Order: sequence, then structure tokens, then C-alpha cells
Amino acid sequence: NDVERAHGMVAPIVTYPLFENALRHNMGIALKEHQLAIGELFAAFTELARDNPFAWFPTQRSAEEIATPTPVNRYIGFPYTKYMNAVMQVNQSASVLLTSDVKASQLGIDESRWVYLHGHCDVSEIWHVSERIDFHSSPALEAGLASVFEMAGTTVDEINHFDVYSCFSAVLEVTRKALGMTPDDPRLLTVTGGLPYFGGAGNNYSMHAIATMMDRLRSAPGERGLVTANGWYLTKHALGIYSAMPPESPFRPQDP
Repeated sequence: NDVERAHGMVAPIVTYPLFENALRHNMGIALKEHQLAIGELFAAFTELARDNPFAWFPTQRSAEEIATPTPVNRYIGFPYTKYMNAVMQVNQSASVLLTSDVKASQLGIDESRWVYLHGHCDVSEIWHVSERIDFHSSPALEAGLASVFEMAGTTVDEINHFDVYSCFSAVLEVTRKALGMTPDDPRLLTVTGGLPYFGGAGNNYSMHAIATMMDRLRSAPGERGLVTANGWYLTKHALGIYSAMPPESPFRPQDP
């Protein structure tokens, strides 16, 4: 809108730093402490990306290396250094085969390859960022997560694997808070390495996350995985809970 345009809030690289600084202020922690916390969050992502044969940047980095501005790790949008940013200039593609179990049987696809969608939700936040209640939360995401867990008949404690959209750490922090997870939760918030390290192939990153999650769940049929997608400025959210176990009741699409 006019107010946002007047202040140069016209791209994610400008808007997400606003969220990040609002998160730091809301938590009441010092800049250096917060900067290192982002580095620690992302250092674990780089470790996973290092071992991912499909990662665009398979380089492990320490929290200090990610968090410290240098000539090769300049600030892009304060407080984000270069190593905290997703990079869209990648050559990556992913696909999934979506079908019914009846059709899968007819095609002769072995049941060990089947992964089921147990719950889903698409939800949108207030469109104009300047009209939201604050810059450190997403009520729409919170409502969407409640809906998807209810539909899947599970809880966050029963989710074994996560891939949270990670264009900027603010998305991870807001989602982690909405999930009721603490920073010391041992479950990693990515199965690929995340957009800054696996590769940020635009919104198609989430297809990579789903495809990778399918492999994880095939190898552990009793486990569950949550994939989240994010568009614009914490504006549009898509959520899916998956498992190689069939749901207890037939899948019924719904709009919560």
C-alpha cells in the first residue's frame, strides 16, 4: 500500500528484516546474542546440506561464520548477512506422482513406495503487512497449524520430521513459536538443508521438501512429517502432514 511503498517495503529482502528485528525486540535479547542464535539455527542446516547430494551449496559453516559480517559475508538486509539469505539462482527441479491408492495398485506401484497425506491446510494472513497486529507473529499460521493437526489426528510431539520454509530465519522462528517448539528442540526444521543452503528454487523449493520428505517416510513407515510453505511476507501458508502409514479414516479434502 502507499505507506509501505513510501518506506521502501517493496520486496521480501526489505520486509523480512523488519520481522527479524521485531522478533528480537519481542524476545528482549541483545543484537549480538540474537545474531548468533540465527547462526546456530542455520549452522545445523548447513551440516545437513553438506551431506545432501542435491544441495546447491554443500558447505558446512559454523554459527560464527554465518553470523559475522565480513567482506565475503556482507549484510544484505540488516540483520541478515549473505550466508543467511536464500539464493534463487539455482538449477533444480523436483516432482511427485500424485494418485489414489486404487490407481497406484493398478499401476503396479509397490505399497512400500506409498506415502499418504494425512492433513492439509492453506491459509492467508492479512494482506498488507502494515495492517497486521504485530511483526513477530502470524495468527493465520497458528490457526492453520491447529487445523492441520486436528485433521491429521496428531500433535506436534508426534511429528518426527519437519521442513519449514526457510527463505529467512524469521519464518523459522515464527513457525517454531507457533508450533510450541523451543530453540533447544533436537528435531531439525529441515530435511533438505533449507533454502539458503540446499537451494532456494523459488516457491518450488517446497516441492523439493515434499519429495525429500517422501524418502524419509518411506524408510520409516511409522513416522510422520510436516512440510510448510510460505509466500510473500508470511502472507500465504500451505501445510501438509504425511506418513507412510494410511490414515485411520478416508481422506476428505476440506477448507478450514
